[in-house]
Amino acid sequence: MCPTSCGARRGRPVSSARRWPLADEAGLVAWQRASLDAPWRRLEATVGRRHRGVGHQTTPLRWVAVTALTVIGCGGHDAGLRWTGTVTDSAGIQLVHNPAEGVWSPGEEWSFEEEVRIGRVEGAPELQFGRIIDLDVDPLGNIYVLDGQAQEVRVFSADGEHLRSLGAPGEGPGELSPRTQAVIVGADRVVRIVDAGNRRVTSFGPSGDHIGQVRREGGGGGAIRWDADGSGRLVAQLRYVGGVSVEAGPGGDPLVTYGAEGAPGDTLHLLPREAGNTIFGPHPLWDLSPRVLVTAVMTAYRLEIRSLDGQLVRVITRDVEREPVTESDRRFLRRQAREQLVEVMGVGPQSADRLISSWGFADFYPAFASIVVGPFGSVMVQRVRTVADLAEADGDVEPNSMGIVGAPEWDVFDDRGRYLGPVTLPTRFQLVKVVDDLIYGIWRNDLDVEFVVRLRVDVAGP
Repeated sequence: MCPTSCGARRGRPVSSARRWPLADEAGLVAWQRASLDAPWRRLEATVGRRHRGVGHQTTPLRWVAVTALTVIGCGGHDAGLRWTGTVTDSAGIQLVHNPAEGVWSPGEEWSFEEEVRIGRVEGAPELQFGRIIDLDVDPLGNIYVLDGQAQEVRVFSADGEHLRSLGAPGEGPGELSPRTQAVIVGADRVVRIVDAGNRRVTSFGPSGDHIGQVRREGGGGGAIRWDADGSGRLVAQLRYVGGVSVEAGPGGDPLVTYGAEGAPGDTLHLLPREAGNTIFGPHPLWDLSPRVLVTAVMTAYRLEIRSLDGQLVRVITRDVEREPVTESDRRFLRRQAREQLVEVMGVGPQSADRLISSWGFADFYPAFASIVVGPFGSVMVQRVRTVADLAEADGDVEPNSMGIVGAPEWDVFDDRGRYLGPVTLPTRFQLVKVVDDLIYGIWRNDLDVEFVVRLRVDVAGP
């Protein structure tokens, strides 16, 4: 396993770049002690002590550093010796630059074994999902699935057995609107459901009893995504709404914490402004783990690793050549968007045409589609499928609202930012949550029926 670690924090500028490989494992130890031990020691006070939804404690970072040298990059003892990138310290921030090729040799990459699949095309209603919005996992391994169509959270055991359902459609106590956004389960197994329609956070106890709700204050903008940090604080990405369109607020979208009473607290980071109606423009991305916040803009292969207070500690880059967007691609994406608007969303044909005509396209596809803090402290970056890739695969996957189609292939970086190589998740699988060596997500069959799937990571390769 690759254990989890954090990066360095601000300090005095250092101009020299350190290039791997070093001569031997003793050199790795010396490099670690000189460059990383002191920054990790300073960060021990800032990292979280528990996984979101997972009860066991994290491992002390000093021990993690030693273990990381023993099993480098999840690819064996010599994986670090094969890495040819550079690490530069700039004002205490680690700049990790990766080549295009990873260090994994054939057979060293992770593989995935499906352990649990929840859902049915026909049968018991509690096993038929209408529209899965979110899911989370408690310390016992129970799985909580927020179904936006049913307006309830369904609770399943680690083996996939239905235990209970929480909430019901409505506006009363314990009831949910169609605009629920997230389900978040704490280490105490208290379930919090973020409900944008009712503008509140509704809570249920471990046994399923409704224990209260708090009204969420606006904080200056509408929340478009929610998560929780290692301490259990809710974190929202706020965006400012004007008229019928959604535009980024001054300077961009703030990531804001929310306390137990529903009031906004600290701003962890200000995500950059999105480029209006430009398809494949600089859309901001982020993911939060109990230890770090990862932010990025999908037009540049640059990942920013931050401590939980928002302080930048590491920047990861990789040499990637972005694919150009052709005029044929633009025509295809406009046709797909029109079909979605008219046939699925019920927008009138003329209104759909006016909306699509206002769109612009960037000259190149994004560098990636999504980012996730992955197993063992890694960072996983989802590759992009171009229109040509879709045609070659003869797939029927439709682009999302930004025209992005995420590929099954993900690039994996270890806990120090070194590029290991790509892995392949199942086709039509949407990754939602990672807990240790388990990956939870939504899988759709050929009929677009949704299932909850749990995968186990095999670090030994196939």
